[in-house]
Amino acid sequence: MSKNKSTHISDLNISSKINIKSNSFEEHFSSLDLTDPAFVQEILLEHFINGEHDTFFEILALYIDHVGKTRISREAKIPERTVYNFLKGDHKTSSENVFKVMKFISSQIAS
Repeated sequence: MSKNKSTHISDLNISSKINIKSNSFEEHFSSLDLTDPAFVQEILLEHFINGEHDTFFEILALYIDHVGKTRISREAKIPERTVYNFLKGDHKTSSENVFKVMKFISSQIAS
């Protein structure tokens, strides 16, 4: 290749088969246990009180993904499209919807 001529990626000869040995990676365990709604509620409240709203919404989105958008929509009485838009970041959800999700999380602790 000359320095003046650029090569398009489609012109490169790249193998479509890639062998990755997963045993060479270290196993990672998250410190965020999404299966424990009491812990999720505690960590959410901590971030909210400390003014870490971006982190609050990221954890809330992780929990919604973990539990399931349809279930959250149905049980928290939030339109499913609203849940999807919230998770995609298309718009900020209302505080009422955030409180509905938090109430859902509280109801899971008692179950």
